[in-house]
Amino acid sequence: ELGRPRIDVVVSLSGIFRDLLPLQVRLLAEAALLAASADEPLEQNFVRAHALAHMRALDCDLETAALRVFSNAEGAYGSNVNHLVDSGTWQDDGELATTFVRRKGFAYGASGRSDAQHDLLQRALAGVELAYQNLDSVELGVTDIDYYYESLGAIAKVAEKAGGRAAVYVGDQTRGPGTVRTLEEQVALESRTRLLNPKWFEGMLKHGY
Repeated sequence: ELGRPRIDVVVSLSGIFRDLLPLQVRLLAEAALLAASADEPLEQNFVRAHALAHMRALDCDLETAALRVFSNAEGAYGSNVNHLVDSGTWQDDGELATTFVRRKGFAYGASGRSDAQHDLLQRALAGVELAYQNLDSVELGVTDIDYYYESLGAIAKVAEKAGGRAAVYVGDQTRGPGTVRTLEEQVALESRTRLLNPKWFEGMLKHGY
């Protein structure tokens, strides 16, 4: 209907969103499975093309190969990448990528239950060309809290470790019409308008950040 092929998307959820949005998790998983099962030319359906490739590589069924919604294991939260960075106990970027896959490599299917699928997550992210994260707050940007680099940054590192390279974009829908910027543009914008702005620091201190 859109006049282009179906684009394959990997969804990485925080443990909190996983808990708060169980219906949406199941709907996304079902959508991916329906796309992977569609009788369409592979050049018009990258979800199906990749799922078939995952089936061959991992010796699994189509339902498993079509899993695209990932998070922590049930009851677990966070990627722990932020803890590694804060403590300085990592040696190279590959270690950050490995930690992310180990923590966030649990796939959620249409049933809503999780299944450890670390190899599938790594394969799916190996082909990623673009990583995207929306801003959650008008007050907190990508340079303010560790959530952004422990998720968006780690996903980009997994893709890089697997031989690919993901261009990183940030979506800003916090004020009026949405704007999409590259990570570099977003960091530069925050540096100009916030980090170098004394009033911004005063506001952050007032709110206890």
